[in-house]
Amino acid sequence: MSKKGPKWEREVAVMLSNWWTEGERDDVFWRTAGSGARATTRAKKGKRTANSSSDLCALDDVGRPLVKLCLIEDKRGYNKDFSVIDMIDKKKGAPPLLKKWLDKANTECIYSGRIFPIIILKRDRRVPVVILNDELIDELNSDSCLDNFLCSGSYIKLCLEYNDVYILKLHDFMYYVSPDTIRDICDYRDIT
Repeated sequence: MSKKGPKWEREVAVMLSNWWTEGERDDVFWRTAGSGARATTRAKKGKRTANSSSDLCALDDVGRPLVKLCLIEDKRGYNKDFSVIDMIDKKKGAPPLLKKWLDKANTECIYSGRIFPIIILKRDRRVPVVILNDELIDELNSDSCLDNFLCSGSYIKLCLEYNDVYILKLHDFMYYVSPDTIRDICDYRDIT
């Protein structure tokens, strides 16, 4: 694992903790031991591992709604390996990196019983972005929290063969999406 990965996971945990608690706490979320590798290995054997899937987990019950609803994957670097245009014009060979990430996150959602994958990417000398599938965007829009954001046009929408994904700045996501909206979605879906 790159030396950048664990540091970035810690940074994301603090950012999400501050967002989730409106700046009151920075310790609600933290890195999952082994970045979720143990849960992935056990899931292949049909076993579940509590609070161990994905790159982040909730250390406090106050953060459980987010990690019960969403599988959060953190990515750092990929300056040359990540190109949105590869999703369209790649001829042969391995699938583009974004497709690999999405496939893995969707599979881990199934293993862990979570509904939506979220990928948070920070390339060098760039601002962090969040990658969300269209189903989560639809849920967030049902609460009207993203209406202004989606009208502003400051996102990329990729139409993929199995579903659409949106890429937007992480800061914008945290500005427009209230943690209460996530909690409301969990209540509506009866996720405890």
